[in-house]
Amino acid sequence: MRTLSLLFLILIVSAQAPLHASWQRFGTAPVAAVDFFNAHQGLLSLKDPTHAIQRVDDSILTGVFQAPNAVTGIIIQDSLNAWATIKNNGLFLGSKHWSSWTNTTAQKDLTLIAATPSRVFLYSDSQLYYTVDGTQLKMATGIPKGDSITAIDHLSDAIVLACSYSTLYRSTDAGVTWHVVQSGLRFCTTIFADAMHNIAYAGGDTIQRSTDGGMTWLSQTPPPPFSSWLKLSGFVTGSHDCSGVLFISNNPFLGRDYDNIRSADQGQTFEDVGITPPLTRGVLVRGWSFDRGSLFWWWDTTGFLASSRDGLNGEITDSIKNFVAVQADSLVDTVCGSLASAKKYTVDVHIATALCVGARIDSISVIAATGKIVKTFAAHTLFGDGMTVTLNYTPTAAGVDAAVLRLWFHGIEWGLREHLDFPLIATSSTLPPVLAPLSNLDFGTVSLVSPKTLTFQISNTGCSPLRVDSVVSTNPNLFAVHVVPTMPANIQSGNDLAVSVTFAPQMRGDALESIEIGTNAGHRFISAQGVGSTNADVESERSLDRRFSLYPNPASSIVGLRGGDVLGAPVVIYDLLGREIMSVLPQQNTFDVSLLSDGSYLVRVGSSIARLIVARP
Repeated sequence: MRTLSLLFLILIVSAQAPLHASWQRFGTAPVAAVDFFNAHQGLLSLKDPTHAIQRVDDSILTGVFQAPNAVTGIIIQDSLNAWATIKNNGLFLGSKHWSSWTNTTAQKDLTLIAATPSRVFLYSDSQLYYTVDGTQLKMATGIPKGDSITAIDHLSDAIVLACSYSTLYRSTDAGVTWHVVQSGLRFCTTIFADAMHNIAYAGGDTIQRSTDGGMTWLSQTPPPPFSSWLKLSGFVTGSHDCSGVLFISNNPFLGRDYDNIRSADQGQTFEDVGITPPLTRGVLVRGWSFDRGSLFWWWDTTGFLASSRDGLNGEITDSIKNFVAVQADSLVDTVCGSLASAKKYTVDVHIATALCVGARIDSISVIAATGKIVKTFAAHTLFGDGMTVTLNYTPTAAGVDAAVLRLWFHGIEWGLREHLDFPLIATSSTLPPVLAPLSNLDFGTVSLVSPKTLTFQISNTGCSPLRVDSVVSTNPNLFAVHVVPTMPANIQSGNDLAVSVTFAPQMRGDALESIEIGTNAGHRFISAQGVGSTNADVESERSLDRRFSLYPNPASSIVGLRGGDVLGAPVVIYDLLGREIMSVLPQQNTFDVSLLSDGSYLVRVGSSIARLIVARP
């Protein structure tokens, strides 16, 4: 009768949707206890006289512990630790990547239920217990004795959900205390907590769904394309990765017209993915889903263990390439002098993943580059987050370097080594020659019989050579220019050219001239000023008495005169080339410069000169 019913069910499903699931039985012996950590690794013990716990690496079995008696339960807590209950021998801890096993407690009548990051949950004498290290079992509170917990899963280490056949419980302190959140259920034996999306499901005569961390639950009706009158019920199994793929499998005691349906959008829509494993005669005890739902492990009450690796129509492999993104910043650098001795520049490479179960970023290699790229890289694991890697880049040729780099990585669950190629664009250019700013020359008071010499520097702050064609004084008899070497002169990047100017006054009083510097980076004028004196000491003292000051300075409109012999004397304003710009008679020792453009000027009052800066906000 079972065969006929199954055949009839297959025909119904075939008429509604194509079959996708194909199943492979794992070995021939029934399995006494089993748990899977990821798509490739797990632990199991067969129902045979050896009582061995064996490690599963894909289809390869390797013994890790010879149990003294029959293994009644296995729970993997993380990549380092696993737990097993052994008949009449109590609880055992498998540490060092499940390779070293020790008996932590000899307490009998223990049933393993589940593990969270910090605790392991067991049943003994119809009461729920938890333990941190296996040596001390502590009784959980809030669950009545005899209301046997059938499934536990966690949204976080603190928020843990549990169900008995009739009741849903919730804990917010990592499973120490529990509170009833839903009652009146039937046949509730599975829970799936999708931590990534904060959604939880409980399977039984109805599928219950919570979107608020397990506080409230609602019974789910079948979404399209399934008939609205169907009862959405059965066992729930989900992928504990960023996908949150959910499977609902048939419960033969809760009749309906589908076997396995799958949702990849958090229960909004479902699709039929085929029948339950053929030849199985038991009821599903536990299911595992990995690799975004492409792998489904089925274990039933008879010990039948089978897997389906095409739960997503065979489209998903171990690749995580679609969950990894990488981008390098662009670099625009300036190369001066020899490219072989060019300085190093830093370039940031940004890496991000959307895979909360872990993506191992292994290394970065250079596929093609004109410049030199040096990598100081430490492998790092990302859990749905990002990181920045800094590279050193040294240009070796001017122009655009369209370098290609390769990021190597693998998924923690899957182990397949993959890579993504990404560009690094570095533009190396040479700046033209730049004539650095120059300061004006102020010789102060100089005796008519003792000329004075000052030196200024012509500097090149660009990259290409600065060619100095001429340095000319507007009055070489007063301000004589001396340059070595002769013109034209080339100044390399970062170098200077010293120019000497000698002031030889020919009469008493102020002298003002300009010096023109002509280069391939433009022309520049600087002023040279001084005061001639027949007796430097006396004349200097007299000149100081005649000197005046301007206020405010810089100024924007009205300028005041202060000090010196300025009363009634006209004010003459010159530009830095010595050209007269304006002449005014001050009113109450003030004059107006609002018509002048912003810049530097020389102001003469009588025989004294002062510098004025006109600047406006």
